Amino acid sequence: MPKYPIVAESLSTVSRFDWASNNVDAGMLLEAVASAGIDATDSALVYNAIDIEASVRRYRDAVGEHGVGFAVKANRTPSVLSHLATVVDFASVSSVAEHASAEAAGFTEFRFVFPGDSEELRRVVGETSDGVVFCNSIPQFKEYAGRAKSVGLRLRTGPVSRFGVDVGQLSTLSVRERGSVGHILGHVADVRDIVQLRELIGLLRDATRYLPNVETASLGGGMTALFRNVGADRVRQVLSTELLPYVQAVELEPGADVVMGSGYVVCTVVTVSRNASFQEVTVDASVFSLNTWTDIEFIGCHFIGGADRRRGGPTRISGPTCYEGDVWLISEEAQEFAVGDRLVFRGFGAYSAGMFRPIHGLQYPVEVLVSIASNEDCGHDYEGANAAFRSIRGGAWLDSQSHAE
Repeated sequence: MPKYPIVAESLSTVSRFDWASNNVDAGMLLEAVASAGIDATDSALVYNAIDIEASVRRYRDAVGEHGVGFAVKANRTPSVLSHLATVVDFASVSSVAEHASAEAAGFTEFRFVFPGDSEELRRVVGETSDGVVFCNSIPQFKEYAGRAKSVGLRLRTGPVSRFGVDVGQLSTLSVRERGSVGHILGHVADVRDIVQLRELIGLLRDATRYLPNVETASLGGGMTALFRNVGADRVRQVLSTELLPYVQAVELEPGADVVMGSGYVVCTVVTVSRNASFQEVTVDASVFSLNTWTDIEFIGCHFIGGADRRRGGPTRISGPTCYEGDVWLISEEAQEFAVGDRLVFRGFGAYSAGMFRPIHGLQYPVEVLVSIASNEDCGHDYEGANAAFRSIRGGAWLDSQSHAE
């Protein structure tokens, strides 16, 4: 189901989402976009490195000295991956293309989770010295055993899942084969509370009864709700007392949750029509085309000219397509908009770029990584005052060609 439109009484009463970092406003984003050389009339997909770091830190708090990775399928933008390579321990990849993107970005350690198989995949695995291949089936395991440096098994986490090996199937492996498995992976679509976390832990523990040499247990998938509902400290307590006694290390492999709150869409009003009772506003970016993996958030707007605007009454803000559902926001009350006004929305860091739908031939948005710091951000001092802007590695990264190659 679509996570849009936003519905609110007014633009100032839009509810806030519980991101790991919540101190960026529209003015800060627009200043960063201008500093990156993006034209004041261009729409853009802007990623904030500080938001990424805040999300990673939450997972670090849960596993301590153990590993945190990133599922590359959530975002393959070169600048984002390059930054992630400096703050997480490994890349989890599901295709040759994802491996190539992560390797080019600076990742040196990998977790291979391939839904299928091919000669090209086998070549990549054979050429990679630092990584674990998580096999999805017993035949795939037999194919890679001895071929890859480290072989693991992905466990089936539900009766209808098409991925993974049933724990009961482990008894069909020979003693030598069982002894060669050093890693196990449990990946679920959504873990929302401690009960569901314990179910996943129980599955991993059951597997260790058959696999005596397992050193590392990896947990992947959707953990957004878990960390928001329960908190990192409680997750760490459960992992350390109920899973670590059975293995030497625990790894977390988040994807969307690490980056989705870091992605902001900056767009421009292109048309405004109004009558006595309603204001229709169209912007140059399509929420339908960008696809969102989470609820979106309206951050704010910049009115050209800086003058106070009259009340415009009920307002609908939509994208530039003929799709009726391409609606960003519906407000019972808003100021009058004008062509050229800039708006900022949040929640587009995960899957939005990779799953972009170019309806009507809409152009792929310019992408840029910036780092906007706030003294109040998560209680840490990030090198400066509010609205501070710093570039990444000698200059803001422009990724307008990154997905055309």
